[in-house]
Amino acid sequence: MLRVVHSNRVESLLAALLEALPPADPFAPSTIVVGSHLVARWLRREIAFARGIASGLELPTFERFVEHTWAEPAAGLVAIDRAQLAAVLASVLADGAVVRKLPAVATYLAAAPDAGDRAGPRRVQLATHLATLCWGYAASRPDWMPALIAGHLPSELEGDPTARWQASLIAAAFARIAASDPDRHHALGPMLPWARRRLQLPAPTIAPISVFGVSYLTRAQLEALSDLAAASDVTAYLLDPCQELWDDVAGRRAAETTTDPLPLVLWGRPVRDTLASLVERTGGDLDGRFSDDEPRTTARERLLADVRARRA
Repeated sequence: MLRVVHSNRVESLLAALLEALPPADPFAPSTIVVGSHLVARWLRREIAFARGIASGLELPTFERFVEHTWAEPAAGLVAIDRAQLAAVLASVLADGAVVRKLPAVATYLAAAPDAGDRAGPRRVQLATHLATLCWGYAASRPDWMPALIAGHLPSELEGDPTARWQASLIAAAFARIAASDPDRHHALGPMLPWARRRLQLPAPTIAPISVFGVSYLTRAQLEALSDLAAASDVTAYLLDPCQELWDDVAGRRAAETTTDPLPLVLWGRPVRDTLASLVERTGGDLDGRFSDDEPRTTARERLLADVRARRA
């Protein structure tokens, strides 16, 4: 089951999390998926203050959690992390037979000014950049990845010459990975749930988990949580600046004519889209923990109060 607790104050989310956490048990630790290592340190500190001790906890980041939970080595499904992808892309960029077919890439590498292996630093930089870009595609547009891995362009990128050579390099990298380990299936971390479905493997069944300190959820993360919630209890604790359901707030283009608070219009889209998706995926099972007793003595405090109440 997938549940959502949302609030305009992190203290309220923390209180809700503490209510739901079972007693500390070092032999059966509770898993709280966090948005970053900084959130993990803060959360461990706050739990220690509230309980006197912070033990029996596992606080993985979302990437680490997905890689650990969704990979299935026994079935031949293994994860590729971002560093591994960058290393393989760098090896592809060192292959003259590949680079010669991509004039834009060849020109960029040949323009390196240093003597010796002039293209070395540029290869590493380009590989790292492309790995980050590919990881972003896997997280936010997983539907693009099958085409990119095959060396083709998604329909949305047709006609983009930059995307064309990027797709060629991504395809060459995955072909190299498959050739080096043909007996196993390899997937980027965000793509592991998709890969499990493709291999007809069931979603993992795990103990209840919580998600805390994530500003918003990407499409791949939403799909992972939805699949997981089919057989396990998942509760997401999300900061939400507006108490009212605000999935109908207009975008930036309507900023000059809208009657909604500008922060929701200008900067709220990732949170808005996440909450709209969660409303749909949870069947409306949202627990609001909003606070309306905040002070309103400064301009910032009044702005936050207006955003919470959706007053322009």
